[in-house]
Amino acid sequence: MTDAEWDLVKKRLGVQYRPVNLLIDGYHVTLELTRIGAYKLAITFFIDGHFKGIWFSQDCEERRRFFPMTLRNVYDLKARAAFRRFSKSTRAIMKIDPDQKYPTYGFCWTSFARMKRHFIKSNKSIELTGEPEL
Repeated sequence: MTDAEWDLVKKRLGVQYRPVNLLIDGYHVTLELTRIGAYKLAITFFIDGHFKGIWFSQDCEERRRFFPMTLRNVYDLKARAAFRRFSKSTRAIMKIDPDQKYPTYGFCWTSFARMKRHFIKSNKSIELTGEPEL
């Protein structure tokens, strides 16, 4: 996609109820600005017209390509501080890494720039489909 097409997508996603259709590596992806909280909007997506819950629990192509991933700490701040007081050898014996993280996957994008960067990095071909005008 060209920068002008990305600008058009961003402009259309600035208004609710204006879906944007993309063809990404053979997947038909629909993006839409949706209300996710009392005063919060986010970009939700549908892949081939579906959003399946199984994509959250199983590692699959759709999750890697389209879902926002966030790394979270296994231990809270207080536990990490306590574990850091132990010596490295003690932590090795206990098999504890205070900086251990796990991935979580979201159902929507709260940043257009982050979504665009992820789509470009994770996919080879992105095309805008549907009506080109605003």
